[in-house]
Amino acid sequence: MTILYNLERAEILSKYEPYYTVDGERVELEYPIIELDYIMETKPEFDPKTQWLVGQTHTIDTQLKEYRISWVVEDIPPYELAMRDWTHKDFMKRITAPVDLILDDMGIKIYGWFQVNEFPIETVARTITVESPDPDNEGETITEEVEKKFVRLYCQFILPEHQQIADAFGDTIVIEDKPQSPDEPETPVEPVDPIEPTEPSGSL
Repeated sequence: MTILYNLERAEILSKYEPYYTVDGERVELEYPIIELDYIMETKPEFDPKTQWLVGQTHTIDTQLKEYRISWVVEDIPPYELAMRDWTHKDFMKRITAPVDLILDDMGIKIYGWFQVNEFPIETVARTITVESPDPDNEGETITEEVEKKFVRLYCQFILPEHQQIADAFGDTIVIEDKPQSPDEPETPVEPVDPIEPTEPSGSL
């Protein structure tokens, strides 16, 4: 695929597949018109969990006679990553606790309050690292990854009695604030090819 380019006006004229012809034959173009190879680079591999494809760069090289489209990958800003995990965006606080703990004698007081007041409750699974005694080697431990379920409870503020229960369990119950928004972040856009294919023609 090629495109015709006007050097004097720095203007793309049209795109052709596979190249510009007149009556089926390639022709010698006169200044200021040149023909550029249209090169679309392969989309790069990236981790969608931490990166996104934000667009393209379009580069014209009149010496190499190339019109090259490259892809731009950027790391997702920390705020955007944090908000992906904050399901109920209208709520400012979140309590996260293991399912088995939140349903015991103390934890059920928090869980029941959220149910009665119809605040958002969700269950998520996480892979955590667990250490346990090695039965074959006294004094040694075995490390393994296991999947464990957690309950997330969303609210606008933490009641003192709920804070006391959370404090009693140390780091097992986690209370989080909604991520703070920085200045309006840029929103990724779908890359758009600005040049529409044109049927071969004998005139410019």
